Amino acid sequence: MCPRALAKLLTAATLSLAAVGCVHENASQTGTGPASTPTFLGYSSPAAQQTVCGNCHVLRQAEWIKTGHAKAWADLQASGQATAACAKCHTTNGTSNVGPDSAGFLTATRAAQKYFQDVQCEACHGPGAAHVTVPDETQPIPYLVSYDSTLHVGCGTCHSGAPHASFYEDWSHGAHRGLEAPAISTGGACLQCHEGKTVEQRFGGSQVYVEFTDAKAYPIGCATCHNPHGSGNTAELREPITARDTTNLCIRCHQRNAVPDTANTRGPHSPQGPTYLGTSGWRPAGFVWDSTNITTHASAAANPRLCVTCHLDTLDVNGAGGRLAWHYTGHGFYATPCVDSAGVDSTDSCAITQRSFAACTASGCHATGDAASTSLEGLDQELGYLTGTLWTDVNGDGKIDAGDTGLLTQVPATEFKRDSVITVAEGALFNVQLVGVDGSHGVHNPPYLRALLSATIQAVQQRYGLSVPPVEAARIARAAAGLGVRIAPR
Repeated sequence: MCPRALAKLLTAATLSLAAVGCVHENASQTGTGPASTPTFLGYSSPAAQQTVCGNCHVLRQAEWIKTGHAKAWADLQASGQATAACAKCHTTNGTSNVGPDSAGFLTATRAAQKYFQDVQCEACHGPGAAHVTVPDETQPIPYLVSYDSTLHVGCGTCHSGAPHASFYEDWSHGAHRGLEAPAISTGGACLQCHEGKTVEQRFGGSQVYVEFTDAKAYPIGCATCHNPHGSGNTAELREPITARDTTNLCIRCHQRNAVPDTANTRGPHSPQGPTYLGTSGWRPAGFVWDSTNITTHASAAANPRLCVTCHLDTLDVNGAGGRLAWHYTGHGFYATPCVDSAGVDSTDSCAITQRSFAACTASGCHATGDAASTSLEGLDQELGYLTGTLWTDVNGDGKIDAGDTGLLTQVPATEFKRDSVITVAEGALFNVQLVGVDGSHGVHNPPYLRALLSATIQAVQQRYGLSVPPVEAARIARAAAGLGVRIAPR
């Protein structure tokens, strides 16, 4: 059968399906598509941006048309930088799916190209002709992977390209790209934050994609956090980034074991969200925290984007001759990324002098990168002093034992019994561990952590009759008084 005859047959099938309301959705529009390709369907009405797929999948059509994908062609033309090479990622064709690269916009006649403009359904799902001929709910379906170099499928096929648009490259160098073996092997609740398919389902994502029944574990990828069909949130994220509670996209996972639990003996785990909001840690009896005493980091007014202000800040790195070496998209999620003349160092293990503090200055919190760096070093030393007053794990074995220093080494071992009651010593140990596990060197909420540790030191002294040198005691008392901390006398 010639391509034109097949196209006519597919158009007739589409109209027939739309008339009966296919795939559990009510059809709202019909139309005729182009006759230039036997596999891709494209728009049935380019002027209205009505896709042939959307004639049946009405709800998806309504979601998609609000996304950036529906503006891909118009945005390209408006940029003033459109070239023929851009068409691969700004139109519907076989570039990012299992269809042939010669299909769709790339070989359509000039008159028919309008039917394949924008990143329509088939750009990710693949050619729809076979599905229209024999419709069911399993095909064509997309891939979950951020990019598969063998199949040439996934978001990274287009959302990549150093040095200008290195979304995929930055993600592939960041923490979300890896799989933590202990969490994956443990399974269960751990997978809800450590395995891409499970997290997407938890966030209300689709269960219809190629890898859904695959026993293989997948990392936290593009589609885990972004909804390609649209969401109404910034950047089509599955959850909001401005919510100051556990519905925040980042905090949905970064909020486990933030307070002591008698059923949990592992200590704090991923407590960043509650620390940021000033609700983490063990609170001594009588502890009062002035929640208005916060820095811009945790202020809804000064920092409405919360976590992503720092962790998704962009950065241009210039190399030889002042030419752009790397446009860091923030998708490595490093608040202070390591940079060199070639771009961003994926190890995130450089010295503080090699880090970029651009996010700190762009947010308006600090006048210069040097000022932010100095503040970080000072805060790190201060919290190190406070935690060290409680406990310094000299040999690094994670246990309070001989050779260690601090107040907790003077507490009877029976106070660390891990039963149904959390003792003052156990609470203090949790707070020391909290600062280290939080991983921000205190930046997530400096006033709260200062107050919490100062109050904890006082509580340990009162409960166990311990003391610190007078100079240190006076310093801790001054810090507590100035930070809205009060410990009720026993």
